[in-house]
Order: sequence, then structure tokens, then C-alpha cells
Amino acid sequence: MQQFFTMGLPVNDGTSQRDICVVCHDNASGYHYGVMSCEGCKGFFRRTVQKNMEYTCHKEKQCPVDRVSRNRCQACRFQKCLDKGMTKESVRQDRTRKRKTRDEEKDTELDETRGLMSTIEEITDAYREAFSQASREVSDENSLS
Repeated sequence: MQQFFTMGLPVNDGTSQRDICVVCHDNASGYHYGVMSCEGCKGFFRRTVQKNMEYTCHKEKQCPVDRVSRNRCQACRFQKCLDKGMTKESVRQDRTRKRKTRDEEKDTELDETRGLMSTIEEITDAYREAFSQASREVSDENSLS
């Protein structure tokens, strides 16, 4: 492979391979949990760690893990993730998503609506007070003339 340089930086001449997932050899999307991996292996590893999953291999713990067969044996896939350098400690536990229930969403909307209604009432009261005061001042001026 030839390497070209532009302004001191290496430029890919198009002959190198794309980034490959070290677990299943699919196209990698970047570094995740310490290794170059694809979105599939990243998500699988994250879910496994966050949910504290434990898998069992029904063969001899030597199942092939590649792009086609990666979903066949979760135990071997997870072990390969660990063997290739993915670290459990790099998975953030606090990022677990919690979906709001419909009742929680309605409660939130109701609270927001109540807050807006209160603000509207305050603005309306302030407007009425200011307008009635200005109206009284005009009528006082008219009565003096």
C-alpha cells in the first residue's frame, strides 16, 4: 500500500481496508468500550453488561463469531468481546434509558399546562391592573380640564 502525504498528514490512497470490528469482522463504526467495533457488537456488549446477563454455550465454547454467525451463541460472542479487549467498566450504568409511561407523560403535560395557565393569569392580571390605572389617570385628567 502506498502512503501519500498532504501538508504533513497521511492520505489514504484507496487501497487500505475499512475499519473492521475486532469481534465479528463486520464494518466498524468506531472505538467502543476500548476496541474498534461495529454497532451490533457495541449494542450487544452494552446490553449484556447493563442487564448483568449471563449466557451459556451449548457447544464447547468455541463457536464461530463472525458477521453471519454472531447471533447464534451469545456466550461465545460476549467472551470474544472480552477477549478482544472490551471492558465492562467502560459501560455507563446511568445511561440506561427508562421509557415514560403514558400516565407519566400525561402528568408531565398537565403540570406544564398548569404552569402556563398560571403565567397567563399573572400576565392578564398585570395587564388589567395597568390598563385600569391608565384609564383612571386619563379620566382624572379629563375631569380637571
